[in-house]
Amino acid sequence: MSKKWYRPGSYAKRTFFCDRDHLGEDILLSVGTSIRAIGNGRIVWYGPARGYGELVVVIEHDLGRKRTFVNAYGGKVTTRTILSIYRHLRCSRRRGGAALPWRRGQTVRKGQVIGYINDRNHNGDGSEHLHMAVRLCSAAQARRVDPHAWFRGYESRTTFGRQYASARAVIQQLSDPAPTSQPGER
Repeated sequence: MSKKWYRPGSYAKRTFFCDRDHLGEDILLSVGTSIRAIGNGRIVWYGPARGYGELVVVIEHDLGRKRTFVNAYGGKVTTRTILSIYRHLRCSRRRGGAALPWRRGQTVRKGQVIGYINDRNHNGDGSEHLHMAVRLCSAAQARRVDPHAWFRGYESRTTFGRQYASARAVIQQLSDPAPTSQPGER
Protein backbone atom coordinates (compact mmCIF):
# COMPACT_ATOMS: atom_id res chain seq x y z
CA MET A 1 0.00 0.00 0.00
CA SER A 2 1.49 3.32 -1.02
CA LYS A 3 2.28 5.63 1.89
CA LYS A 4 1.62 8.49 -0.53
CA TRP A 5 -2.15 8.02 -0.38
CA TYR A 6 -2.53 6.12 2.89
CA ARG A 7 -3.72 8.87 5.21
CA PRO A 8 -5.98 7.38 7.90
CA GLY A 9 -8.74 9.70 9.02
CA SER A 10 -8.67 11.76 5.83
CA TYR A 11 -12.35 10.85 5.28
CA ALA A 12 -14.76 12.25 7.91
CA LYS A 13 -11.92 12.22 10.49
CA ARG A 14 -12.62 8.52 11.10
CA THR A 15 -9.42 7.00 12.42
CA PHE A 16 -8.89 3.64 14.09
CA PHE A 17 -11.13 3.22 17.13
CA CYS A 18 -12.36 6.82 17.04
CA ASP A 19 -15.40 7.16 19.30
CA ARG A 20 -14.23 3.82 20.82
CA ASP A 21 -16.23 2.10 18.10
CA HIS A 22 -14.70 2.39 14.58
CA LEU A 23 -12.67 -0.75 13.80
CA GLY A 24 -10.86 0.62 10.78
CA GLU A 25 -9.30 3.65 9.20
CA ASP A 26 -11.18 5.67 6.59
CA ILE A 27 -9.11 7.08 3.75
CA LEU A 28 -10.47 9.63 1.26
CA LEU A 29 -9.71 8.49 -2.29
CA SER A 30 -11.04 9.28 -5.77
CA VAL A 31 -13.46 6.98 -7.60
CA GLY A 32 -11.52 4.32 -9.49
CA THR A 33 -8.36 4.49 -7.35
CA SER A 34 -6.64 1.07 -7.36
CA ILE A 35 -6.54 -0.72 -4.01
CA ARG A 36 -3.71 -3.20 -3.55
CA ALA A 37 -3.19 -6.13 -1.19
CA ILE A 38 -0.98 -5.25 1.80
CA GLY A 39 0.69 -8.66 1.65
CA ASN A 40 0.59 -12.15 0.21
CA GLY A 41 -2.50 -14.11 1.22
CA ARG A 42 -5.65 -16.01 0.36
CA ILE A 43 -8.94 -14.28 -0.44
CA VAL A 44 -11.57 -15.44 2.08
CA TRP A 45 -14.33 -12.98 1.03
CA TYR A 46 -14.82 -11.24 -2.30
CA GLY A 47 -18.32 -9.87 -2.71
CA PRO A 48 -20.97 -7.46 -1.50
CA ALA A 49 -21.88 -6.85 2.13
CA ARG A 50 -24.72 -4.80 3.60
CA GLY A 51 -23.51 -1.35 4.60
CA TYR A 52 -20.26 -1.74 2.69
CA GLY A 53 -21.46 -1.67 -0.90
CA GLU A 54 -20.79 -3.81 -3.94
CA LEU A 55 -17.43 -5.20 -2.92
CA VAL A 56 -15.68 -6.09 0.30
CA VAL A 57 -12.36 -7.92 0.05
CA VAL A 58 -10.98 -9.92 2.97
CA ILE A 59 -7.53 -11.49 2.69
CA GLU A 60 -6.08 -13.95 5.19
CA HIS A 61 -2.32 -13.55 5.63
CA ASP A 62 -0.02 -16.20 7.12
CA LEU A 63 2.83 -14.10 8.48
CA GLY A 64 5.21 -17.08 8.59
CA ARG A 65 5.80 -16.69 12.31
CA LYS A 66 4.00 -15.24 15.30
CA ARG A 67 3.99 -11.47 15.56
CA THR A 68 2.73 -9.24 18.37
CA PHE A 69 0.41 -6.32 17.66
CA VAL A 70 -1.38 -3.74 19.82
CA ASN A 71 -5.18 -4.00 19.73
CA ALA A 72 -7.82 -1.25 20.06
CA TYR A 73 -7.67 -1.44 23.87
CA GLY A 74 -3.89 -1.17 24.04
CA GLY A 75 -3.44 -4.88 24.79
CA LYS A 76 -0.94 -7.12 23.03
CA VAL A 77 -2.14 -9.87 20.70
CA THR A 78 0.28 -12.46 19.36
CA THR A 79 -0.79 -14.22 16.17
CA ARG A 80 0.64 -15.78 13.05
CA THR A 81 -2.46 -15.01 10.96
CA ILE A 82 -4.23 -11.73 10.26
CA LEU A 83 -7.11 -10.57 8.07
CA SER A 84 -6.82 -7.42 5.97
CA ILE A 85 -10.28 -6.02 5.21
CA TYR A 86 -11.05 -3.52 2.43
CA ARG A 87 -14.55 -1.99 2.14
CA HIS A 88 -16.47 0.32 -0.24
CA LEU A 89 -14.92 -1.07 -3.44
CA ARG A 90 -15.98 -2.33 -6.84
CA CYS A 91 -14.30 -4.83 -9.15
CA SER A 92 -13.73 -2.54 -12.16
CA ARG A 93 -12.00 0.81 -12.52
CA ARG A 94 -14.99 2.24 -14.41
CA ARG A 95 -18.60 1.27 -13.82
CA GLY A 96 -19.44 -1.46 -16.33
CA GLY A 97 -15.78 -1.94 -17.26
CA ALA A 98 -13.74 -5.13 -17.26
CA ALA A 99 -13.96 -6.79 -13.84
CA LEU A 100 -11.01 -8.12 -11.92
CA PRO A 101 -10.88 -11.95 -12.00
CA TRP A 102 -10.67 -12.52 -8.22
CA ARG A 103 -12.84 -14.93 -6.24
CA ARG A 104 -12.75 -16.63 -2.85
CA GLY A 105 -9.98 -19.15 -2.37
CA GLN A 106 -7.51 -17.51 -4.76
CA THR A 107 -4.04 -16.43 -3.70
CA VAL A 108 -2.94 -12.81 -4.07
CA ARG A 109 0.53 -11.31 -3.89
CA LYS A 110 1.49 -8.13 -2.11
CA GLY A 111 0.75 -5.13 -4.31
CA GLN A 112 -1.75 -6.80 -6.64
CA VAL A 113 -4.85 -4.74 -7.41
CA ILE A 114 -7.83 -6.31 -5.61
CA GLY A 115 -10.45 -3.61 -6.22
CA TYR A 116 -11.18 0.04 -6.94
CA ILE A 117 -12.78 2.81 -4.92
CA ASN A 118 -16.51 2.84 -5.61
CA ASP A 119 -18.68 5.92 -6.19
CA ARG A 120 -20.90 7.37 -3.46
CA ASN A 121 -24.08 5.94 -5.00
CA HIS A 122 -22.87 2.35 -4.76
CA ASN A 123 -20.38 2.14 -1.87
CA GLY A 124 -22.87 1.68 0.97
CA ASP A 125 -21.67 4.57 3.17
CA GLY A 126 -21.16 8.20 2.28
CA SER A 127 -18.65 9.66 -0.12
CA GLU A 128 -15.78 7.92 -1.88
CA HIS A 129 -13.36 6.32 0.56
CA LEU A 130 -11.65 3.12 1.66
CA HIS A 131 -12.44 1.62 5.05
CA MET A 132 -9.28 -0.39 5.83
CA ALA A 133 -9.18 -2.75 8.80
CA VAL A 134 -6.97 -5.49 10.22
CA ARG A 135 -8.35 -8.30 12.39
CA LEU A 136 -5.78 -10.18 14.44
CA CYS A 137 -6.89 -13.75 13.77
CA SER A 138 -7.73 -16.22 11.02
CA ALA A 139 -11.02 -16.23 9.14
CA ALA A 140 -12.01 -19.46 10.92
CA GLN A 141 -11.38 -17.88 14.34
CA ALA A 142 -13.25 -14.70 13.37
CA ARG A 143 -16.28 -16.71 12.16
CA ARG A 144 -16.27 -18.81 15.34
CA VAL A 145 -16.44 -15.84 17.71
CA ASP A 146 -18.35 -13.43 15.45
CA PRO A 147 -20.37 -15.54 12.97
CA HIS A 148 -22.74 -12.85 11.67
CA ALA A 149 -20.32 -9.95 11.23
CA TRP A 150 -16.83 -11.46 11.18
CA PHE A 151 -15.42 -8.62 9.06
CA ARG A 152 -17.34 -5.90 10.90
CA GLY A 153 -16.46 -2.22 10.71
CA TYR A 154 -17.77 -1.12 14.11
CA GLU A 155 -17.74 -2.58 17.57
CA SER A 156 -21.47 -2.02 18.22
CA ARG A 157 -21.75 -2.88 21.91
CA THR A 158 -19.18 -5.70 21.75
CA THR A 159 -15.53 -5.98 22.70
CA PHE A 160 -14.30 -7.17 19.30
CA GLY A 161 -11.84 -4.28 19.28
CA ARG A 162 -9.64 -6.73 21.17
CA GLN A 163 -9.15 -8.54 17.85
CA TYR A 164 -8.48 -5.43 15.73
CA ALA A 165 -5.38 -3.28 15.32
CA SER A 166 -4.63 -0.04 13.52
CA ALA A 167 -4.08 -0.88 9.84
CA ARG A 168 -1.43 1.81 9.64
CA ALA A 169 0.48 0.33 12.59
CA VAL A 170 0.24 -3.22 11.23
CA ILE A 171 1.40 -2.18 7.74
CA GLN A 172 4.30 -0.27 9.25
CA GLN A 173 5.27 -3.19 11.49
CA LEU A 174 5.09 -5.71 8.64
CA SER A 175 7.28 -3.53 6.43
CA ASP A 176 10.00 -3.43 9.12
CA PRO A 177 12.98 -5.08 7.39
CA ALA A 178 14.39 -6.55 10.59
CA PRO A 179 11.64 -7.63 12.97
CA THR A 180 12.78 -8.92 16.34
CA SER A 181 11.90 -12.38 17.59
CA GLN A 182 9.74 -12.93 20.61
CA PRO A 183 11.21 -14.99 23.48
CA GLY A 184 10.89 -18.69 22.67
CA GLU A 185 10.33 -18.10 18.91
CA ARG A 186 12.48 -19.61 16.20
